[in-house]
Amino acid sequence: MANIGDTERVVDLCREAFPASPFAQYTEFSPDMARTQFLNHLGSRSSLCLVYDVAGEAQGLFVGAAVDYPNAPLRIGIEIVKWISPKHRGAAWAKMVNWFEAWAVGNDCTLTNISDDGSLTKWCDRNGYEFAESNRVKRLF
Repeated sequence: MANIGDTERVVDLCREAFPASPFAQYTEFSPDMARTQFLNHLGSRSSLCLVYDVAGEAQGLFVGAAVDYPNAPLRIGIEIVKWISPKHRGAAWAKMVNWFEAWAVGNDCTLTNISDDGSLTKWCDRNGYEFAESNRVKRLF
């Protein structure tokens, strides 16, 4: 579990992850916003904040939230942000997702949702995640 002492390292991980975001082409990274969002999730009973610790330093991040679907009686555990520094990938991802899924069950969620830009498709298929929706964006100004 993450704690307030992880905040600045989490901001660093978010900065590291930002170029891989599909939204990076539309804006610039904001460390202040990343810090505020992390602290808001850290203080929320409906959120889960995990870090993957290697030798006392966070090398991975997973933030999830339990939300109610607006049109049906579903509570869904959604991934908000995920990132593992490239040299620490491997078992870390599965550990964080397993923790997220157990947390979601404990928060009365009947589904979990993980975003996939195509890099997780094989993992998702092997681990019971089904394709459910796709998003498209349009620049308005």
